[in-house]
Formats: sequence, structure tokens, C-alpha cells
Amino acid sequence: MPNSGQLLELVIGDTAEAWHAAGFAVSDGATELDGVVLRFCGDADGRGIRSWTLHDVADPIDGLPTDAGLGSPGTVGPHPNSVTHIDHVVVETDDFSRTIPAFEQAGLELRRSRTFNFGDGERQQSFFWLGSVILELVGMVEAAVDAAPPARFWGLALTSPDLDATARYLGAATSPPKDAVQKGRRISSLRTRDLGISVPVAIMSPHPRG
Repeated sequence: MPNSGQLLELVIGDTAEAWHAAGFAVSDGATELDGVVLRFCGDADGRGIRSWTLHDVADPIDGLPTDAGLGSPGTVGPHPNSVTHIDHVVVETDDFSRTIPAFEQAGLELRRSRTFNFGDGERQQSFFWLGSVILELVGMVEAAVDAAPPARFWGLALTSPDLDATARYLGAATSPPKDAVQKGRRISSLRTRDLGISVPVAIMSPHPRG
């Protein structure tokens, strides 16, 4: 049985064909990564990540469309690009003082936060668990306006156990792997515009053992 708040599904406003071209196995308009379903709805309802389904969470979270689900085993894969699972989902906010309590009220536990200099201001990252998937909440420390807009989905980081094999398979459709900010990991970015994918997607090597 999934834990409360576990990520079960993401609805994405892209075509299934675009993700298939990026090396994902697709069936009936969806794909699956370690039990999380990515369902493609074209662009009729807008681009990017449109909504998510979390176990036992039915109400919107600070403006993020949220459905409740029970979860079911994934049936699609393996993927030709060697990607195996979602490392983290990125959500942007302009008001941490509002969005963090909204996540906590929904039953998600804040694990840690960090701040760092970014351009002309200070940026923050706060991390929650969605089952085996990390939720990374990002934004400027100071809200841009008094009435900040709701939180919004931004992008995905996926994991490949063999990032070099993924890069070879994708060729010009991804950037050459390089060292990631996270110590001991490497990262490559899908050239999503060329593929017709509206979600920023990074592919990373696994977390180092030990």
C-alpha cells in the first residue's frame, strides 16, 4: 500500500509521440517510471505538467491541481534510453511562507531547506518526499509581489543507471553529460524544444552508494 502523499501519476500536456522519440516506451498514451505513470494529453489543456495524483491527497496544494489515487503497478518498459525512474519533481513558488505550510497541511514532511546566491537575489530549495520521489520546491527567498501567484509545476529530473549509454542512445537530443551540483553525480539535459517536449527534463546518474 502506498504511503500518504506518494506520487502515482503526472499528467503532461505533450504528445506521447514526443516522449517516444526521446526513447521512452509508450503504451495507450502513457509511460511508466518505477511505478509512477506519466500520462500524455497532447496540448489541448496547456503545456507542461498539468496535474499530479498523490496517494490519499485529493485537494489542490497551493494551486497545484491534485487528484487522489490508490496506485497500481506500472506495466510499461524497459525504456530504450535506459531511464528507470524519477529522481525529483521541481515546483516553483514565489512565497515559501505560504507554499511550505500548504504541503505540510497535505501531509508532506519538509526534510530540509537551503539557500544560495542566485543573480541579484537569494534563492531557496526545500525538499519533501513523495514516496520514493523527491519534491524540490524552488524560488527566490523574497516574494516578487505582495500577492504572489500560486505554486506551479516546473520540471523533472530522471535517473539512468548508465548515463553514458543514455547519452549515446539520444545523441544530439541531449547535452553531453557533465558533473552535477550534487557531489558524485552527473547530469545531461534533454533538448526538449527539438523533441516537442514542454517540460524541462534532466537525466542524472544514480545517487552514489555509501
